[in-house]
Amino acid sequence: MKLLHQHDEQVSELQETIAELEQSPAIQAFKQEKEAIRLAQRKETAARLQELETELTTAAHSDALGELESELKDLDARRKRVANELNKGRVALKYRTFSLEARIAKARSELFESCDKQIIEAIQFFNDQIDTLRKGETASTRRMGGERNLFSEKKISRIENNQPAILSALKYCQRALQELELMKLSPEADTGRIEELKAAIPSTDTFTAFEIEKGLNLDHVPTHQDQTGGLFKRLR
Repeated sequence: MKLLHQHDEQVSELQETIAELEQSPAIQAFKQEKEAIRLAQRKETAARLQELETELTTAAHSDALGELESELKDLDARRKRVANELNKGRVALKYRTFSLEARIAKARSELFESCDKQIIEAIQFFNDQIDTLRKGETASTRRMGGERNLFSEKKISRIENNQPAILSALKYCQRALQELELMKLSPEADTGRIEELKAAIPSTDTFTAFEIEKGLNLDHVPTHQDQTGGLFKRLR
């Protein structure tokens, strides 16, 4: 108990000593200086805060930004007006296009149905020509002989036919039909042109030469019977 009592007395004395030191002029001066520094720092921070808030307010209400925002609103409103007018124009153009196409189709139909009789007859003429050419009635082939080459084991046969001429005449008649169909849109038939078209049909009497090359079958040697039989068949 005695030791505990002594400890309490020591603590009490220490507290009194600390209290006396805190009331000393040196400690008081130190506290005042420390408080002055803290107060100066707070004033500086407060002033800086006020400057930043003022700058933020100024930036948020910038005249340049306000003008840009106003201009953007005007442009947006103009864009909407232009888009609306564009849509109206597109609808009007589509309607106008449909109307014109319908009138054009009607006018073309009237011209086709009422075209000159000469055009109809010319179209029939060229259709008949095309039918004749496709039937092959004018097709002709001529054999022009050939030759055998035992060294190369090849046989070359030469022929002439008018197939290229027929194809040329066929294509010409098809082009003439296209021109006559367009002639239906003219107020009057071009009689001179019709006769020119008829007279200019390519001739099918032009023959083109071809060569056909085949390999010889040398493994088969013709017998006397084969030769006489073949000769008999050719003579018959």
